[in-house]
Amino acid sequence: MSRFHPVGQFFYVDGTGPYVGLAVASNDAFYVASGLEPFSFQSLFRGRIGKPLAGESGPFQQKLADLPDSVTQDSSWPIQTTAGFVCVLPRDSISEIRCSWTGGVRIVSPEHSICVLTGPLRRFPILRSLRQLGWTV
Repeated sequence: MSRFHPVGQFFYVDGTGPYVGLAVASNDAFYVASGLEPFSFQSLFRGRIGKPLAGESGPFQQKLADLPDSVTQDSSWPIQTTAGFVCVLPRDSISEIRCSWTGGVRIVSPEHSICVLTGPLRRFPILRSLRQLGWTV
C-alpha cells in the first residue's frame, strides 16, 4: 500500500479559494499544496479558476521545498515539483474528517478547516484509501 494518497485537486482553506493544487493524505498527516498550477487552462475548462498565491501569506505555512526528504523522496509522494506552498495538518491536530454524499472531504483542526472537492464518483475510493491509512471517517 502506498504511503501517500491524492485526495483532490480543488480545495478551500479557511473559507478562501478555490485553490488549485493537490490534497494528499498519509497515515500521519494531511498535506494541502497549492501554487502549483494557478490559472491553468485545465482549471478553466473544469469550471473552477484557481487563485494565485501571493507568497507565504495565508494558510500555507511553508514552501514545498522545505518539506523533509522522508516525504518528498518517498516513491509514493505524488507531487513532483518543489515550487509552491503547503499547509501540513499533523494527525494529532485533526479533530474531525467528514465525507459528504456529494463527494467533498472536510478536514477540521483547531487551526484550519479544509474542504477538498472530489466529486461523488470518487467518494468510495477516497473513503477506502483514508480508512486504509487509519483515519476514522
